[in-house]
Amino acid sequence: TDTVTLTTTIDSSAVIDLGAGKDKLTLADGGNTGTLSNVESVVGGSGDDDITFDAAVSGGTINLGDGSDKLTLANGTNVLTVGNVETVIGGTGTDNVTLTTTLPGTALIDLGDGTDTLI
Repeated sequence: TDTVTLTTTIDSSAVIDLGAGKDKLTLADGGNTGTLSNVESVVGGSGDDDITFDAAVSGGTINLGDGSDKLTLANGTNVLTVGNVETVIGGTGTDNVTLTTTLPGTALIDLGDGTDTLI
């Protein structure tokens, strides 16, 4: 189990894989753009975050905080709780996404192919 807190923002070249365990990543304040694997909990800061999962998430909790945030899920079965994310893009598998915050009128949710559930 890893708990990682970033002190600087990440850019589109960032690839973070925290390996096995129930891992938590806290992003730095500011705009973060990166690809994650094997991260079950993500906490965003004050900027516009654009996070892509390279591996399916099971039992994940994602809260990207303030800003206009985008979350792209991996192909496969994803089961997660999402808050403070204005755009959610699914993959080709079955996605089960539970929202914990109210979406703005400009929100975009497209869970892609598969038998998906949005709560």
